[in-house]
Parts: sequence; structure tokens; C-alpha cells
Amino acid sequence: MSKRKVFTDLFSHDLVFDQVSRINKAKKIVAILKNSRGRLSKLNCLDVGCSSGIITNFLGGYFAKVIGADVDNLAIEKANQMSNKETNVRFISSKEKQLPFSDGSFDVVVCNQIYEHVENPQKLFEEIYRVLKPDGLCFLGARNKYGGVFDGHYRLPFLSWLPRRVADVYLGLFTSKKVYDINLYSLTRLKKLVGEFVIDDFTLKVIRNPKTFHASDTLPSFPIFNKTLVLFASVLYFFIPNYLWILRKKG
Repeated sequence: MSKRKVFTDLFSHDLVFDQVSRINKAKKIVAILKNSRGRLSKLNCLDVGCSSGIITNFLGGYFAKVIGADVDNLAIEKANQMSNKETNVRFISSKEKQLPFSDGSFDVVVCNQIYEHVENPQKLFEEIYRVLKPDGLCFLGARNKYGGVFDGHYRLPFLSWLPRRVADVYLGLFTSKKVYDINLYSLTRLKKLVGEFVIDDFTLKVIRNPKTFHASDTLPSFPIFNKTLVLFASVLYFFIPNYLWILRKKG
């Protein structure tokens, strides 16, 4: 394997055990949920696709109860090993097409950077809608198929823009993988995907006020700059790399 392939594979690997990175993400999630819902301490939360459980454990400090669910049994095993058994957080294995919970079980669901990894995103959001209580909220962090030049997973330019077979060949030339296993949607398809929900879009709000939403690690915080950036982002909204939405189940 070439050095170029090794470097690209390592660079694109999801750093699920990077405490700093994932805690920063968790802070953004909490800030957006608190801005949308207010007090969270009496609510229960489901973290879909919890992986190593770092974000899930952080959420436990803000909710009455948090459950992390993932189809990866090894990830769940690791999350359970890392978790304090005396907290209000627990982890369970889940099937991709069916969440193991009854209707209306949760006040909040967190679905952060997950939809592009599942076989059937439509079924995923049907399940999220089902397990939410009336007026329940889903935090959605969603990558955009046409969001920027570089693919967010493999760092290859225009990879997500290409037809699937062409993307497979392109990926194989620069990494050890032979299949492009990421299924990103455009803005139009994303809105259709979550059409059952009412969308409260926080994307521009976060760009405008990065300090408020704990996004200063990725966005500079200068009022004039942020206002200018919001103007550009509004015009080029179809090409924003990542959308931050609160999805509300109709009560």
C-alpha cells in the first residue's frame, strides 16, 4: 500500500475516541437544544448512532435519562466499558431498521452525522418520528452532498458529487477502500427526507453567534465577520457543508 493511501485512510478515519473533538460537538448539540427547548433536566434523550459513547455520556449531565443506541455491537461493548454504571446513561444494541423502543418513548433524539451511513435513511427518520413524544425534538446534524469541495469523510475533492461507480474508482485510486460507502443527500432531498417534521434551522444562527452555540472551535467570533459570513451563507445555502436543524414532531 502506498504512503499516499495510508495517509488518506488515516486522515479520513472517524476519530470516535477523540475526547476533545466529540465533547466540542456535544456542547454544540446541548446549546442548540437548550435554545430550542429550554430546560432539559427533566427530559429523556436517545442518542442514535452513539458509537463510543463520548457524546452520550456528556448528554447525561443535562438530561434525566440518556440511552445510546448503535448497530455496532463492538462499539456498544466499548461504550459500556467506558461508562460509569452508576450514572443515568446506558447503552444498547439496535437494529438499523427498527429502534427497540415503544412509540412516544423520548422527549429528544440526537441524530448527528448518521443518516449518510445507514442503508435506509427514510426508515431511520420514520423510526425517530415514531419513538418521539408529541412535540418531541430531534437534533439533526446533516452533511450536504454538495457542501464544499472536499468530501467530509475521505478528504478527496468532489468525491460526493460524482456518480457512485465513478466515486468508487476515484476512491480506490487514493485509498485502500474500493467502495464509496457514504450516501449523502442534497439540501432538497434532505428536506424531503424529514418532511414529516417541522424544521427549525439553526445553521445560520450558529454562524451568526458561534460563542452562544459553542462553535468557536470551528468559527471565528467577530461580529462584523460573522454578519458578512451569514450573508454569504444565505446566498450559498445550497452549498453549506453541514446543516444544523431541530426537527419537531407535530403534536
